[in-house]
Amino acid sequence: MIRLFSFILFTLTLIYQSLQAATIIVISNKDNNDIGTLRTVLTNAGDGDTINFNLSGDLAARTIRLNAHLPIIDKNLTINGANIGGKEVIINGNNTHPGFFVKGGNVTILNLTLDDCISKGGPGGSATYGGGGGMGAGGGVFVNNVATVTLTNITFTECGANGGTGGNGVREGAAGGGGGLGGAGSVSGILSRGGGGGGLYANADGKNGGGTEGGDGQTSIPVTPAQNGGAFGGGGGTNINFAGSAAGVGGFAGGGGGAIAIKGGDGGTGGGGGSSDILGGNGGKFYDNFGGGKGGIATQGPSEEPRVGGGGGAGVGGAVFVREGGDLTFDSDIENNQSVKFGRGGTGKSNGANGSADGPGIYIMQNTIITLSTSGTKRISAKISGQEGVISGQGGVIK
Repeated sequence: MIRLFSFILFTLTLIYQSLQAATIIVISNKDNNDIGTLRTVLTNAGDGDTINFNLSGDLAARTIRLNAHLPIIDKNLTINGANIGGKEVIINGNNTHPGFFVKGGNVTILNLTLDDCISKGGPGGSATYGGGGGMGAGGGVFVNNVATVTLTNITFTECGANGGTGGNGVREGAAGGGGGLGGAGSVSGILSRGGGGGGLYANADGKNGGGTEGGDGQTSIPVTPAQNGGAFGGGGGTNINFAGSAAGVGGFAGGGGGAIAIKGGDGGTGGGGGSSDILGGNGGKFYDNFGGGKGGIATQGPSEEPRVGGGGGAGVGGAVFVREGGDLTFDSDIENNQSVKFGRGGTGKSNGANGSADGPGIYIMQNTIITLSTSGTKRISAKISGQEGVISGQGGVIK
């Protein structure tokens, strides 16, 4: 009986320990799915885990060069780049990929450098009627509306956010899908279908949207309307001109779909509007006239082919972007070499309008909270912009 009790107690102890937060160590600077890489560790980490690094050697040995976007973070997590093996870790986006996208959870990132990390809005699909470009936001770190993020002793260097270009007006089918945040809109290449909208880092494929966020394009057999984009996705394009045949509207950061119908799809916040015969979709605005560009409208003669460009997406928050409702505690350095670029409107016989760009350092939306809680002296050398967010300070010196 005593032995049985001891065995049960031992088993329960193991189960309890397995349910506790773990510390996982990154031991490889490669960016692939091998054991011990940051990509694999982020994918497999559990809620409440801590990620440490043991990368010994010179600068190259402790630099992780990204080949694709990192896994999206949607759990409580601590990422500590202090590095058991020596000096702090550097994550380099290769001027192509963003750093950390925090979709949800309570996340602390500390003691590392984010270098050359770029968030790119997806381009709208190029077609007879081009889709709107998606927004680029948060090259180094994106803080979503339900996320609480603490950034301590991070150095941001040469990070950026680029708005997606509007789809060009070309003779490749009827209507292109809108771009998403990182995912390209498409054109189906079939006159009976509209292109799909891009998703969150997922490209559309023909009429199908990218991932779960991109809206599907319209089909005529059977007749199904174009779908709106989900969060971070572009709207689907439409190639049917009848009542109720509007192009899909972009979700947050997504571009609107192009349309042969009366009106192109509106862009979500920061996304470009889709083009159309009569009314170009409106670009998604943060405020006033700041945001995505408006989609173009057809100007051709009676016997000419319409070729209309979609609106460009906005580029905001080169180093950090905080979405409305997000919460950021900031104790880090931002160098003066961050960048933001607007997405250009698509070209054609009628061009789409360009998007906007602002906040190379940090961009904060309204109803956000940023606490500047500095230990020692920190330097923010790039512009902080936004819409009436709350910024409070606690100790230290900010230059």
